[in-house]
Amino acid sequence: MRTSAIALVALVCLALSPSADAKHGKGKGKGKGGDGPVTTIAGAGQRLHFSFGGELALQSGKLKGHFAIVSHPLAPGSTTRLTVACKFHEFKKAALAGPRLEFDGKGHCGVLNQDGTTDKIQVKNHFVIVDDPEGTDQIDVEFLGPTGIMIPGGNLDFGNFTFTAP
Repeated sequence: MRTSAIALVALVCLALSPSADAKHGKGKGKGKGGDGPVTTIAGAGQRLHFSFGGELALQSGKLKGHFAIVSHPLAPGSTTRLTVACKFHEFKKAALAGPRLEFDGKGHCGVLNQDGTTDKIQVKNHFVIVDDPEGTDQIDVEFLGPTGIMIPGGNLDFGNFTFTAP
């Protein structure tokens, strides 16, 4: 049990730690700056057996920042994967319409398997985040292509996202 706990902590750290390139502004998805106002999207939450969150900045159609998802299945016996921790570092096709942000994200996931092995997989997903200042925020995460992680769309069970425009 102790080894599993250590592996889980390592996966979460992998998902949440910024890369060296991102710390120095050299990560993919980093623009050269832009004209126009910057809208920030920040927060975290839970839906079903998924935890997720991040900090993003949208300027002139370019989205920068980081977003992470951790999945901890409710019935691990039904799958060979115990925990999946994903870090998204590339963002495209960002569109903000009122309280709704849509974008595509590319990144990688660390996987802890039941047999104690770990894997790293590349993922692509489509995200929809809705900030409802007067109610419950929403999230929907869908596969793009053969790999990814999916969060069925709906209200957050816990947490909050905030969209801040200048």
